[in-house]
Amino acid sequence: MPVRLPFTLRCASVAALLTAPLVLAPAAGAAPLAASALPGDIVVAAPGGDYVSVLTKGDPARHRELPGARPVVRDLDGDGRKDLAVQRDNADGGGIAVYWGTASGYAAQPTAVKDATLDSGLTAGDFDGDGHVDLVAAGREGPDDVRLSVAYGPLKRDGAPARTAKLDTKETFAPDEIVSGDFNGDGKDDVVTEHSFEEAGHPSQLWSGSAKGLGTTSRKLAIAGAMAAGDVDGDGVDDLVIRAVPDGLVEELDFDHGTVQVLYGSETGPGKPVDSITQNTKGVPGVNEDGDGFGSALAVGDVDGDGFADVAVGVPGEALKRGGKNLDDAGSVVLLKGSWKGLTGEGATAVTQDSKGVPGVSEAGDRFGAAVSLRDLDASGRTSLVVGAPGEDTDAKDSGAMWVLPKGAASGARAVNPGDLGRTGNEYARFGADFGR
Repeated sequence: MPVRLPFTLRCASVAALLTAPLVLAPAAGAAPLAASALPGDIVVAAPGGDYVSVLTKGDPARHRELPGARPVVRDLDGDGRKDLAVQRDNADGGGIAVYWGTASGYAAQPTAVKDATLDSGLTAGDFDGDGHVDLVAAGREGPDDVRLSVAYGPLKRDGAPARTAKLDTKETFAPDEIVSGDFNGDGKDDVVTEHSFEEAGHPSQLWSGSAKGLGTTSRKLAIAGAMAAGDVDGDGVDDLVIRAVPDGLVEELDFDHGTVQVLYGSETGPGKPVDSITQNTKGVPGVNEDGDGFGSALAVGDVDGDGFADVAVGVPGEALKRGGKNLDDAGSVVLLKGSWKGLTGEGATAVTQDSKGVPGVSEAGDRFGAAVSLRDLDASGRTSLVVGAPGEDTDAKDSGAMWVLPKGAASGARAVNPGDLGRTGNEYARFGADFGR
């Protein structure tokens, strides 16, 4: 069965994609591809190892480990170079640390972001439309008092934001997830926070961007068990894609087959959930089974370059069969196609480790698809699919691994795991358990 991790753990296992050549291990017996076939540096972290690994130009020999999680890779100071922000636990100093981009890579030492309580759920966007990147995360202000903290850009090199703000979610716990997107098409990013309390899901909250920044009050949206943002119907406005929560109880997510819904963006922001899609929807590979977790992980991006964002749906609880034997929680990923009609099952495809061209082999407990990401690695206007399998056993139990499928295609897929980076003692590292922003 899939396991719904606490937010602090889910955020501690992160990978973010940057932009420079990537070379990963090819499938056994496959001819290696040229490095130019997969341009894109990768930053990947593992919760069990409590590290973030930066693979410079995809070269394992040049990887660099940093303490932290949930990396954000953006130009935070406006100098034209991408910087790396990571979320740190208290043992490493807490808060957000920024490794400034330089001509030779990231700075050797980090700078802490000042005057903002940024503890969990780090997310970036331009919330006031001034062209500078802003940061938002949850932070505890006191007992039972968790607020959103916003650090508006540009950041100075001493870590000082241009200004800060705090937003009261009126929730006891930090959001389970935070995503950003322009859901009303006004050119300013908005924020949606996902909430729950013990076994009960709480309504998500929409925080609208404006020239003054994020509003101080929120609008309630549907309860969600996972979220991602992108323009699925190609109307120029971001849509919110969620995993539905059965009966509003998050404790049921571990046993649910899984349903994906879309809240389409408009001038007034996301609407009500529509276009409910499951593995029983016409055109979608597979069939609904308890515990599949269809939609446990979600990512939005245009895979085929048709102008409509597609949706990668992680199904980490998917049981596969080999030789008449069930491989529980082997996992799979389903790619749903965006269109002018919105999200449908038409043309949907699925991939597992048993798909031709994908390195490795499906095994029980791999949880392939526990994390998914869609990113344009070569500035072609088409995204590649990145998949994590934190339960993959490589050199140790649950050491984890990740895959890159160019343009979503299994042919030419590449994989990397901690052992490829020369690391030892990788038991329960759960490398690739989540992907960042």
